Amino acid sequence: MKKNTCLLLCICLLLAMLSTGCQQSSNKPLVPDQKTNTNTSLTASDKRVMASRFSTLAENVDGVQTATVVVDKANTVQGRSSKIVQTNDTVAMVGITLDDSSLKGTDRERTIKETVRKKILDSDKKLSEVLITTDANMIKKIKDVAAGVISGKMTSTYAKDVNELNTMLKGK
Repeated sequence: MKKNTCLLLCICLLLAMLSTGCQQSSNKPLVPDQKTNTNTSLTASDKRVMASRFSTLAENVDGVQTATVVVDKANTVQGRSSKIVQTNDTVAMVGITLDDSSLKGTDRERTIKETVRKKILDSDKKLSEVLITTDANMIKKIKDVAAGVISGKMTSTYAKDVNELNTMLKGK
């Protein structure tokens, strides 16, 4: 009798464990405070595609002959009321050659640059800034970086050039 009771108790316990152990865990709904992980990092391929698209947009602006674009993260450090805040903004650095070189330094050049900037910024919400130059030396640097990126080299290989371009273009 004790044997049968013990066996029956063990079977009941085993069935109870199996029935509760095999249930699916409930999926809790997201609380409004919880944020899903939105990874906004761009791959090298994403940057090349964006640069190509932005170059085409710039070249479609009246007065622009050619455009070369490099897209990268601009790691800037900003000081705000005794706090250091690091931002990782996506920046497009654009070198444009104008149809008419006599436009340099004129209101027409500024209008063309602003039109290009607005078109590129409006086309992609990932961008935080568009830096544009018509300076031949800076365009050459942008072309060198762009050629390296197209050939498969990472923009980190050109980090010094990208940071230098970023600084010089922001100074203009």
